Amino acid sequence: MKPTGTRADLTLKTARQKMNINYENSWPDDVLEFLADNFDLFLQYELHLKNERNNYHYADHSRSKNQLREILNNHKIIGFHCTRLLQAEIDCIRLYGLTLQNNQNMFKRIRMLKIMGEFNSAEIESLAGISYYNKFRSPKLHFCFSQLKNEGEQGIGNFFKYWGGEALRDKLAMDMTIIEKLKNVGIPCIIEASLPINNLYFLRSLEETVAKTYIINCHFETNEIIDLEGWQTEEVAAEEIVNIHEFPEPSFLKLTECNTWDEKL
Repeated sequence: MKPTGTRADLTLKTARQKMNINYENSWPDDVLEFLADNFDLFLQYELHLKNERNNYHYADHSRSKNQLREILNNHKIIGFHCTRLLQAEIDCIRLYGLTLQNNQNMFKRIRMLKIMGEFNSAEIESLAGISYYNKFRSPKLHFCFSQLKNEGEQGIGNFFKYWGGEALRDKLAMDMTIIEKLKNVGIPCIIEASLPINNLYFLRSLEETVAKTYIINCHFETNEIIDLEGWQTEEVAAEEIVNIHEFPEPSFLKLTECNTWDEKL
């Protein structure tokens, strides 16, 4: 049975709205209206989901998924970028937005470390001599869209532990002195951004995740845990930065529940 109540009476809005997939009350009206109108189809597909292509709801479900994605593409979604940054870098993001990482930008960041005086000349030279990004691969900004606390220490912990991230740490795998220093500079932080959905690539289907979340919110079970990650290959403008949550601010602790982790930040 299709849910009744205000959902069925919602009117379409053409303005681009931002949604947080974790909170249905933030979802755009046209998304909620489409889900309400197609609730029976999405639910029946889940109830008969054994082998996807043998599911007799497959064709209609596939068509409705595509229609839902077209609606979602008109809106924005809240994403969380987990990282460790210098205070000067955080200030720059607040002013200018989040840039794509390439070798040129990485070398600029390394020069900041030199100015701070935390690293000696040989260490700076070692850092600057590494090619961090392959020119044949597009730079990406990665985001998590589901509840960060559900990702846990194993899922997001390493993003906060080293300035420069796992890629830099792995490049320096044999130089423990520099790795330990990278662990002690910078601030663990979460960059919360409002991102145009049509700019994003997702590791799993956004439209399926939205439909499954809706079904769960209507007190039905689905076959999968809600988990959504993705990336974009465009920079994030300053006006799209919603907030920067810095450790140990209460908002950071609430988002990650890192106070329950085995290895403390």
